[in-house]
Amino acid sequence: MYAELQQDHQFSSACKAHRLPSECLIQDMPNGYSKVTWVEHWEIEDKVPIHWLYRDLIHSGLAFGAERWLSTMQSCRLPSG
Repeated sequence: MYAELQQDHQFSSACKAHRLPSECLIQDMPNGYSKVTWVEHWEIEDKVPIHWLYRDLIHSGLAFGAERWLSTMQSCRLPSG
């Protein structure tokens, strides 16, 4: 399933954000239920420095894991038609 939602937001004069296309991952579970994961993709222009508590995590790339998400979404995408 693919949902494309785009919006611009202005949270404050120091932070501007743009909502990019989002993804929904649906996995079949052994118990007959489905596991649904919604992935939000935001582009944020932030003029405020990152809080020291989160700086290492964000700079390492582990906070976002974009490459892993992209790989997962591409492998799960159903063929169109």
